[in-house]
Amino acid sequence: MPTGTDAEIAKAVAKLQSLGVPNVLVTIGSGGSLLFQKGSPAPLRQAPFLVQDPMDTTGAGDCFRGAFAACLAAGRSLGATTVGPTTAGPAQALELGAAASAHCVTVSPHM
Repeated sequence: MPTGTDAEIAKAVAKLQSLGVPNVLVTIGSGGSLLFQKGSPAPLRQAPFLVQDPMDTTGAGDCFRGAFAACLAAGRSLGATTVGPTTAGPAQALELGAAASAHCVTVSPHM
């Protein structure tokens, strides 16, 4: 199943959800990430943290998913959707995941 566009990703996620997977986290490289939650009208989108002159992004996605999972393990529920100065739940988990992934990127030395 192709997943090159947002529409194709949404179709693939709908298929997974029809099979009983309620929540689907999709990382899309330099496009950030999308969190689809069953019953939500639209996915939560997290832009990547920008890194100047990236050379190697090996491990960035792994760090993202690890930080996201750690937030959930620490008790942040996917049902909590408060966004703002006291961000909690999935929005905060996505943001922390993006920040963690930025630390895995090797950057070009500035001459």
